[in-house]
Amino acid sequence: MIGNRVVISGIGVIASAGSNKQIFTDTVVKGSRALREINDPRISHFNAKYAGIISEDLEMHPLFDKDVFSASDRYVKLASIAAREAFMDAHLGDELQSVKAGLFLGTCSGPMLSIEEQYIRELDRNAVPEADELFRCQYYSATVKLACYFGIKGPAITVTTACSAFTVAVAEATDLIRTGTIDIALVGGADSFSTTTLAGFAGLKATHDTMCAPFSVPPGLNLGEGAAFVVLENRTAAESRNVKILGEILGCGLSNDAYHSSAPDPNGKGAAQSMKDAIANSGIDMSEIAFISAHGTGTAANDKAETKAVVKVFGEHVSNIAMSSSKGATGHCLGAAGAIETAAALECAQRGVYPPTVGFNEPRDGCTLDYIPKPSRPWSCNSVFVKNNFAFGGNNASLVIGTGSNHWDSSVDLSDDPVCISGIGVISSAGLASRISPEMPDMAAGAETVVFNNRGTMRCLRISPELLVDKRVDQRIERSAKICAAALLKALESCGIKERHVQRMNLGLFMNIAHGSTFAEEEHIVSLLQHNYELNHVNAFPYIVPNSVTGTVCRLFSLTGHNATFCNGAGASLVGLQLAHSAIINNHTPMLLCGSVDDLCDRRTIDCITSSMIDPAVIIPGEGAAVFVLEKVSNALSRSAKPLCLIRSIVSVSNQVDEAVVSYKNLLSNALAQAGITSDKLAVISYNSWDTEAECAVKEVIGETGYSVVESLKSTGYAPSTYPSFNLAASLENRFFDVRKGKKYILTFFNARHATDCVAVFEKVF
Repeated sequence: MIGNRVVISGIGVIASAGSNKQIFTDTVVKGSRALREINDPRISHFNAKYAGIISEDLEMHPLFDKDVFSASDRYVKLASIAAREAFMDAHLGDELQSVKAGLFLGTCSGPMLSIEEQYIRELDRNAVPEADELFRCQYYSATVKLACYFGIKGPAITVTTACSAFTVAVAEATDLIRTGTIDIALVGGADSFSTTTLAGFAGLKATHDTMCAPFSVPPGLNLGEGAAFVVLENRTAAESRNVKILGEILGCGLSNDAYHSSAPDPNGKGAAQSMKDAIANSGIDMSEIAFISAHGTGTAANDKAETKAVVKVFGEHVSNIAMSSSKGATGHCLGAAGAIETAAALECAQRGVYPPTVGFNEPRDGCTLDYIPKPSRPWSCNSVFVKNNFAFGGNNASLVIGTGSNHWDSSVDLSDDPVCISGIGVISSAGLASRISPEMPDMAAGAETVVFNNRGTMRCLRISPELLVDKRVDQRIERSAKICAAALLKALESCGIKERHVQRMNLGLFMNIAHGSTFAEEEHIVSLLQHNYELNHVNAFPYIVPNSVTGTVCRLFSLTGHNATFCNGAGASLVGLQLAHSAIINNHTPMLLCGSVDDLCDRRTIDCITSSMIDPAVIIPGEGAAVFVLEKVSNALSRSAKPLCLIRSIVSVSNQVDEAVVSYKNLLSNALAQAGITSDKLAVISYNSWDTEAECAVKEVIGETGYSVVESLKSTGYAPSTYPSFNLAASLENRFFDVRKGKKYILTFFNARHATDCVAVFEKVF
């Protein structure tokens, strides 16, 4: 089956270079600087004097909605402005107010200003935060707020792959549009300037006290801030609306270096892989590509590695490639970088000129390509370009984008091979296994009383320390990575993959987390706040990004394939299965690991639970991880692996708090319809039984009898991202099923207040 074509029909941008796409493009085309001197005495001692800071009062911006966003974090305000411009640019009406519309937001530091403010309040007066304050500090909060604002009822996905986040977000939205899961998506990236983030980069010696000069001298980066959004939609739908098509997403490629927490592979291997995969995914001949919108941070390590990667990919054709970085104009806008740079490339293509590398004067050592040092160079007749973004944690993302409304000779074949789960690994307070027995004992009696700094005490279900000791796992890594590694090893073992074979399999990993904050956040930020911004914990900073655990696990097991990290609040693991399933259907890979992890070593998991406003009387917080091996059935059979279950449907929607029961009923009905079954074929279901509205919806759609209800809560505790995966792992016992009556299906339902609701239907394989 041929996938739907995905076009760009609207663009919105706000950055230091301009408060809308017109002014922004004028600045970029002229090759002008938009970096300003940093006037903050707290960080004056750092080797960083300039940044792409937006000087305009955001609340005075004509597209800013004060009634809705005045109390929001700065990065949410930036995102709202850019998203509104993209919405208007695409001439949209009510097209977004549908379950076939999605919102995808990429961010690196997310609500970092709110997080900093919360630490300051606690340090100054030991203030205990309210649930709404904790929600502001959740990385997925902007996505939820924007989806609600635009009336988007389909998937609301937050991508947290640091500086490649937007580019990954485009890849995920494209996959879902190609398969027809959604028809249209608002996709963006947003980040605000943060002094603690700047301090971290300065501590890594990545900054410079002059304005940056990508691929030139001197080496070093300037930070920036901003947001940009694009409207992606099915080409047929866009053409039926007679909207101007600005470009087309032709191909997407993701990879991981599996090399270092913050430095790129100096040989550019992972970057080359993401470009190769994007080009292969596009079906475009390499000779049609004449331009690369580079990641080009300005650091010696990044620019040299990216240059090597481009040479590896394009070979002799590299002499025909022009490449530039926009960061000399805007600074490095982190998770918004790819969004802002994609907007720059598309808008410059409309004007018929390439975006120049602002600040380029002479090539740096190892930078041997054509970097477009001067403005006004005419855009080549070849209208296809590659967009690169690379990130901490080793994540690499590349897109192949066609400019304008041309029809390219490319198409994406979707797989009609069913996708199965062939391996499972789970670790929790109940133990380490490839399944969770639904008859496991109630562990509540053995719950520990844990003291959380400034959060009081709470009874929790913890993992036994001995389960995390494994000679195959470096014991110096962060605890969350140890938890995930234990589950991953068990998943590989359960489907017959030997650890020593993983390196040559080019396996990828989709990691799903409930909250973006990591163990390093408090260590890094509190130290700076308490010691007048003196750097005492430099080594902690690379682990402050939400995808740090993904990077660690990828390095441990040489997972270099299709790679992403998503932060979607409670129930994130079930939403992640939808995205992993879509990646396989889109033929990015025949096999993909999909995992989640929750760690109670500190208070951030507790904060996530509190911000979800779940009554603490009905749950006991837990921790753990689950890793699933997803693959095409043909791939499993070719290596003599037995599928455990087939994925028949996965449907996710943005939570509709005001009409929850109706939304849940529609979600359940849609999942059953897409699976092609009636409710009487369900043998096992799981849902949040403490939620009366969810229970009401289940009983109305499915009935009250004829199936078994599985719930792991008493055995595992409530681990926010992983809980639905625990339930799925407990639903596969043969005794639940009656093949003669056709009762061989599992339904897993998770509803998340202030996040994304999801239902999945699986068919048990015997």
